[in-house]
Formats: sequence, structure tokens, C-alpha cells
Amino acid sequence: YTVHVSEINVVQQLGFDGAGVTVAVVDSGLDNGLVVNRTDLLGRTKAVLFYGGLANGADEHGHGTHVAGIIAGRGITLEGDEFGYYGLGVAPGAQLVAQRVFDANGDFRSVARETLTRDAVRNGAVIGNNSWTVEAQGHYDVGAQQFDDLVRDADFDTPGDQPYLMVFAAGNAGPGPHTIGSPALGKNVIAVGASQGPRSGFLSYDDGIGALANPSSRGPCDDGRIKPDLVAPGTWIASLLSVSGQVERIHLFIHHAANLRRPR
Repeated sequence: YTVHVSEINVVQQLGFDGAGVTVAVVDSGLDNGLVVNRTDLLGRTKAVLFYGGLANGADEHGHGTHVAGIIAGRGITLEGDEFGYYGLGVAPGAQLVAQRVFDANGDFRSVARETLTRDAVRNGAVIGNNSWTVEAQGHYDVGAQQFDDLVRDADFDTPGDQPYLMVFAAGNAGPGPHTIGSPALGKNVIAVGASQGPRSGFLSYDDGIGALANPSSRGPCDDGRIKPDLVAPGTWIASLLSVSGQVERIHLFIHHAANLRRPR
């Protein structure tokens, strides 16, 4: 299913803006690494966590802040075009938990998967966003299996099941078939691909907004399952800028809502 920008605006107008929902963003950190940050997520950042020997939760890469803005930015500058306000996220009423697992170069710092989900749910998150992937050529691997289990119970140390919805980027290995990455190819997670954005005034592709963006990974999986589960605009997305990030990466993020690649 393809989600268009106009549908997002209608949903927000009906009052579905993410209020009362906490989303954990597993990525390269958030802005200055503090709950009191310099973005329009101030007042809605519940926690900033960091792992794998990283010294803090600051987003020295820029990707995590960009993704956080796509989720919950408010577009407070009121600047925009006919397609909406720049920096207005899909759930501007949501709260966030930032979990930093990538360094300034976009390299993954090792951490147990259950540690991430446990910390997220203990901080109130009910959804986990993961805009990163491992190239798997559609093969269901151990990593995908582990996250499938964590969807059912995100915190093994707490009695009972702690269900947790997890969203993963399909990957940037397209346009060929069987390029869907892991853990996006999991059976219990939601895999999101990138469709072409509506801003035709920029460099784009010729197929229009109903088509997948060229780099977006495709299914099917090796076992025949269809992936991704849904797609949404993923090119020329304007979002938040990290005060700790690298300015030369701004154009990359605006051009394509890229995802980081995690090593095995």
C-alpha cells in the first residue's frame, strides 16, 4: 500500500497526530544528545540513551535527528510549499525515546537486540522505528527471527508478554527483486519502502509518485512473502538538522530518506 502526503494531512486534520504515543528511534542519536535539545522535539523527548561504548546520545551523523523529525516534527517555522510545511512529521503529537547505536561515521556499535527493546518499553515506547538494514537478498536470517520474537515480548525480564510494534526500513539495495534487507524481511515486523516524493521541481525519477524510488529495496522474500508491507514518500524529505551533525550530509538526507546499513 502506498501512503500519499495528502492522506497524512487528512489523518492529522481528523485528530490522529500521535498524541499519547511514544516512539523509540534506534539510530545515530538526537541533536545535542540531551532531553533538552535544540529542535522542535523539545518537551517531547522522554529519554536519550546510548550504547556500545558511545560517550553520549548526540547525533554526530545527522541521520537520527532527520528521522526523528520525519516522525514527530511540528514544522514550527511554518515554511513550506503546496505539499505541506517543511519539517512537519507524520505524528507531530508523539513523544520520542532516542536510542543511539551509530557513531559519527554511521557505523553500528554492538548492543543486544533485547536490550534495545527492553529499554524502549520501559521508557514507555509502544513503537520502535529502525531506519537501518542489513543486506540479506530476501533470506530470513537469525537477526530477523530474533526481532520477530521481540515483537511478541520486548522485555524478557518482566512477567507476561510486553508486545512492541517494530518498523524497519526495507533498504537501499533496489531496484532489483529479492533485495529486501533484514530485519525488514521478518514475519512480525513492518517493512517500509520509499515511494517517489511529490516535489517534481527537484531531481527525481520519471515514474511519478505512484512508483517506488529507484534505490528502495524490493521483495519477494526467499519463502515467497511479499515485502515491503507499505511504502511512503522517501525522496526530497525536509526534516530536522542536528546541531552536532555534519553539514555536508544535509543534501543526502533531503534528497533521499536514506537508511543506515548495520554490519552483521
